[in-house]
Amino acid sequence: LLEEARREIAESRERSQLRPKHTFSRLPGFFPRKTEIKVLERALEGEPSFTILFGASSTGKTALLREVLSRERYHVLHFDLRIAGFADLSSLYQSLSQQMELYFEEIAKTPGYEEFQREAWSFKVITIAS
Repeated sequence: LLEEARREIAESRERSQLRPKHTFSRLPGFFPRKTEIKVLERALEGEPSFTILFGASSTGKTALLREVLSRERYHVLHFDLRIAGFADLSSLYQSLSQQMELYFEEIAKTPGYEEFQREAWSFKVITIAS
């Protein structure tokens, strides 16, 4: 139990050293939807994961995401699959690889996290190979 608490403290300390970098900001005039915000925050708790928000068009999904993810506690990689660059699976894969490479390069700039540069290189290999 003590070892688990120490690990959680160490992980919390590591997370606090990562600089938040947001790809977007809050939208003005957002209608506060407390229930949806709580559900989204609950979905984003815990270990980092790949999360998809799905719903009908023009229902405010992007505004809701921007409201929640513009907060300091989140480090965001944002992919808008509606843009033309994702017209086929190959271009989607290429774009995701490039974004992951940039993400790990950014983390590697933080003192003590230089080993993440190798992770960035692994995505560069994927990009070159495809």
